[in-house]
Amino acid sequence: SAPYNLGGTGTHEIGHCFNLKHIWADSAGCSPDDDCTDTPLQDEENYGSPTAPLFDACTPSGNGVNFQNFMDYVDDIAYANFTPDQKTRIQACFVSGGPLYQLGQSAACGIAINADFIGTPTTINVGQTVNFTDLSTGNPTAWSWTFNGGTPGTSTTQNQANVQYNTAGWYAVTLTASNSNFSDTETKTQYIHVVDPNVVDADFTGVPTVLVAGNTVQFTNTSTGNPTTFAWSFQSGTPATSTQQNPVITYNTPGTFNVTLTASKTGSTDTETKNGYIHVVDPSQAPNADFVADYTIIPAGTSINFFNYSTGIYDSLRWFFQDAVTATSTSSNPTLIQYNNIGNWDVTLILYSQLGNDTLTKVGYIMVVPPGFGDTLTADFHAITGRLITQGWSVSYEDLSVGYPTSWYWEFEGGTPNSSTIQNPQNITYSTPGIFDVRLIVSNGISSDTLIKDNYIVVTTELWPDPNGYCEDTVTNVRSTERPLTFRHLTPKWGYFPGHNEYQVKAYAEKYTFYTFNKVTGLIVPVVKAYGATSTAKVRFTVWDVDANGKPGTELANKDVLINTFTPYFYHTILFNTPAPVDGHFFVGYQIWYNAPVDTFVVYMAPNRGVGGTNTVFCKKGAAWLTPSALLNDTLNTSLAIRILGCLYNSEADINWDEHLMIYPNPSDGRVFMQVLGVEVKTLQFNIFDITGRQVNPTVISDDNANHQLDFSGYENGIYFIRLVINGQPVTRKITLMK
Repeated sequence: SAPYNLGGTGTHEIGHCFNLKHIWADSAGCSPDDDCTDTPLQDEENYGSPTAPLFDACTPSGNGVNFQNFMDYVDDIAYANFTPDQKTRIQACFVSGGPLYQLGQSAACGIAINADFIGTPTTINVGQTVNFTDLSTGNPTAWSWTFNGGTPGTSTTQNQANVQYNTAGWYAVTLTASNSNFSDTETKTQYIHVVDPNVVDADFTGVPTVLVAGNTVQFTNTSTGNPTTFAWSFQSGTPATSTQQNPVITYNTPGTFNVTLTASKTGSTDTETKNGYIHVVDPSQAPNADFVADYTIIPAGTSINFFNYSTGIYDSLRWFFQDAVTATSTSSNPTLIQYNNIGNWDVTLILYSQLGNDTLTKVGYIMVVPPGFGDTLTADFHAITGRLITQGWSVSYEDLSVGYPTSWYWEFEGGTPNSSTIQNPQNITYSTPGIFDVRLIVSNGISSDTLIKDNYIVVTTELWPDPNGYCEDTVTNVRSTERPLTFRHLTPKWGYFPGHNEYQVKAYAEKYTFYTFNKVTGLIVPVVKAYGATSTAKVRFTVWDVDANGKPGTELANKDVLINTFTPYFYHTILFNTPAPVDGHFFVGYQIWYNAPVDTFVVYMAPNRGVGGTNTVFCKKGAAWLTPSALLNDTLNTSLAIRILGCLYNSEADINWDEHLMIYPNPSDGRVFMQVLGVEVKTLQFNIFDITGRQVNPTVISDDNANHQLDFSGYENGIYFIRLVINGQPVTRKITLMK
C-alpha cells in the first residue's frame, strides 16, 4: 500500500537478490562499506520523500546523499536510480562462475527472437529479381523463407538473393527465424510489387490523408506503365473530378471519403479506388496546446508541477523548460521540475499531430526569485469555474496576486475543505445552500496582503431556474439612513452638482466594490432635473473598469438616452443592450456634453458626509478624474444615488468543456474513451445518435461518473453525436468512426 505501492520497494528487494547492500551499509559512520565506490558516503537510512540536495554528517556539501537510490529506505515516489558500480555488481552475478550464472542460461531468461527482413527493391518489372536480407534479432540459427510468386518459392538460407518474379501483381513474403529456444514469424503482405511496363497499373498517393476541414490534399499519380490520361473522382472534394496528373483538392466537410483514379494510354487502362482514404475532421478537433503550472512565482531551488490542458487530437507531445534542471519532458503532466537560477523563464509545449503541430510558448511564465525575496504584495484571485452552483458541486480558484508571494492561505466559508495553502486550490465542495465569502492571504516572508470577496459563492438547493442567473436586489453605496437625497445648485458659478455646471464636468462615476454578481445589466437613476436644449441632446450611461490608478478606465458598456425622455423627480431604469462583465471593482455613472444653449441633467446624491467621510464619486474635468472636494475646493464626500441591477450567472466560458471533457481517440477505430477532468461530476447522463438522428447504444463500461469507455465495434463508419448533461449543463460532442 502507499507509499510503497509504485514498484520502488520491490526493486529494492530484488537488488538484495542481486548482491546489493543498503547504501549506508547497515552501520553508522562514514566508511565506504556498501562495496560501491560511486555511492556518496551516507551515515544512516532516509525515509519519506526528501527534497534534493539532502546533506548528512558524511556528505555535508556538494550534491548531497543519494537518497534517490533504490537501496535507501525512501518512499517509492522518491526512488530513481542505481549507480554504475551497483550495475556492475548485478552483472557480475550472471557471468560464468557467478552465483546466478545458471539462471541466466535458462530458456526463460533468454532473448526472444523478433523476425524481420528487408527486400531490395520492392517494386520491379516482370522478370527482374529481388534480394532479401534477414534483420531478425535474438540470435536465430535457422531461417525459413516463403516467396509467393517468386522463383525460388522457398529458401532456408539467411539472406536469399536473386528471387525472380515473372508475373505482374502484388506478393507476400514470409520469414520464420528460430533457434533451440525461440521462434518467430514475420509476414509482409503485398510487399513485392511486380509491374508490366507495357500495361497501365493505376496507383496514387495523397498528402495529407488526415486533415482539418477547409484544407487541401496534394494527390500524386504513381501509376506504372506510362499512362497519358487521368480521370480522378474525389468524394466530397472540391473539385469533385479532375483530369490533371497531380491535382490539389480541397475538403470542406468532415467525414471519411473515397478517391478513384483511372489511368489510361492507348491499348491499356486501369482503375484504382481507395475506400475511406481521406479523413476530414472538424476544426474543433485540431490540436490546441494549453497548460498551467501549480506555481509560477517560486524561490530559487524550488520544484513545481505542470498540468496539460490541451484539446483536440494529437499523437505525442514534448515540453521544453528554459533553464530548468529537467530541460525537456514527454510526460503529459510533468512533475518536480526544478529551477535553481533567478530569472523569468519560458515554458513551451508542442503537440505533434497528423492534423498539424501546435506550439504554445508562455514567455517568462516561471518567475524564479531569490529565497526570502520581498516586495509589496497585492492579493487577488478569481474562480475559474462557475460561482452560481447547486449544493454538492465544487469551485476551483486561481491566484492572481502580484508582488511575488511565496505562501498562500485561503479560507472558504461554507466549503470543504474550509482552507488551503496551495496557490491554486481546486474542487472546493459546497454542500450547504447559502451565499459565502472567500478570503485569500498572501505572504512572501516580508510583507503580506489580504483580500476578502464578500458573498462571492452562491449555492442553491437545485439548478437555478432563471436563465439570467441569480440577480441581486438593487445595490447602492447610499446608506439607508442617508435621507433625504440631495444635489447642489452651485453659486456664484452656474449649474448643478452632480450635473451640467460651469466646471465643464464631462462625466460622473460611482466606484463599486461588490463581488457577488459578474454582470451589470442596468441602472436605476434618480433624476432631479432634465432639460435638453435640442431634441438630440443626450446623456450616456456607462460602466467602466478600474485603471491602474484606481480611477475609471475602459468602458465596459454604455447606452445613450435622450435627455428630454426623462421625467424629473422620478426613478428611471436604464437597461444596457449587452450586460457589462465586472469582477468586483468597477464604476457606473454617466457622461454629458455641453452644447449651445446648455443642457441640464442632474441626479441625486447622498448627503455630504463631511471631513473624513467616505467618498465614492469621481468627476471628469478635462482628462483628469477628481474627487468632489478637489473639484469644488470644499469638504464634499458623497455617493451618487444610482442603483445597480446586477446578476451572477455561469456563462459557457465559466466551465470550458473543451478543457474539462476529453473524448478520444477521435477519429476512432471503434473504441472511445470519455473522461471529465478537473470538474467534480455529481450527475452525468448521455445519449448517442448517428448522423440521421437515430439513437444508438454501444456497449458502455463505466468506472465512475467521470470515466466511461464506449465500444462501437458493431457500428458502421461515420459521424456520431454524444449529447451529455454534466452537473445539469448540456454539452454535445461529435465523433467519427474510421475502422
